[in-house]
Amino acid sequence: MTLAWAGDAPLLLCPGAGSCAIESPRRELAPALCAGRPVATVPGLLAALFSLCGMAHRLCATLALAAAEQGEAPPVAAASRAALADATRRDQALRLGLDWPRRLPGAVAQPWVTALPAEPAAATRWLEQALLGEPAAGWLARHGADTEAVARWSARGDTALARLLAAQRPATAALRLPAQPLQLLDRPEATLPLLAQRMAGEPGFCLRPHWQQGVPETGPWTRHARPLAVRSAWDRLAARVIDLAALCCDDAPPLSLGALALGERGAIAWCEMARGLLLHWVRLEPGEARVRDYRVLAPTEWNFHPQGVLAAALAAAPAADDVARLAVALDPCVDFAVRPAREAAHA
Repeated sequence: MTLAWAGDAPLLLCPGAGSCAIESPRRELAPALCAGRPVATVPGLLAALFSLCGMAHRLCATLALAAAEQGEAPPVAAASRAALADATRRDQALRLGLDWPRRLPGAVAQPWVTALPAEPAAATRWLEQALLGEPAAGWLARHGADTEAVARWSARGDTALARLLAAQRPATAALRLPAQPLQLLDRPEATLPLLAQRMAGEPGFCLRPHWQQGVPETGPWTRHARPLAVRSAWDRLAARVIDLAALCCDDAPPLSLGALALGERGAIAWCEMARGLLLHWVRLEPGEARVRDYRVLAPTEWNFHPQGVLAAALAAAPAADDVARLAVALDPCVDFAVRPAREAAHA
């Protein structure tokens, strides 16, 4: 997403390694790549560069640049909201049906979702049949209130997704992760200008963000319109299934998407996407439709922060399989590798 690899190195997860529990070779790309570019070229550039979540980046960039150029936030078009919902639904489905069979220990490494119908309505019908086993609205009404309801659904084993979740529940429910939700959208006019100041002026902030003397997390369970209580790795996996079902329903609360103009040709924009809250900040050159500075803050930087919720869990030196389960629950936008606790202790 925001950041590129040094070579092809993954996030390195090191149980029992204390303050070095998570090692990342990621570096910021947006400032160097966007500086001096014409405004019109930036959304496409970022969508292509961060192609895994390209639509979210395109929409976020478009809103940020428009707010900076116009001096006020533009209205969010219905077509933009629909595009974000479709892209997020597709990304969530691919994580559940492609990544979970491959990454969760003990799962059958046979993906159930390799391609979805391109047309949104057809994709929704396919997901309802293949993953949920029933229409999404009914599933959400019966099982979407909390993660325990998802546990009861998964125990029936109606679909491959249900069977995988049922098999993973004992191990993932035992992996406790106290909730520390990122809450920026209750009063965005108050919180986001402060966050923008840090994104713009604090060196390294977009690599290692912090907020209110801590490092909160973001994900489908922290949706502004429909947050969920989570306490474990299981709860976070179940929250992704609930999110997918909600994204298949036309009357579900929309994902949050918007921007704030900050003055001096600056702006910040946000959107809720598959992995959580994405933020873009921009400042334009005076009197020109060109970028002076650009920053991107992705969900992975909160969730895989060396002082974040995952790092705290890794300090207890869980087994490698449990480290993988914790990582999948928090869903990095890049690959990860686990260094065994004994090896980490001597590194």
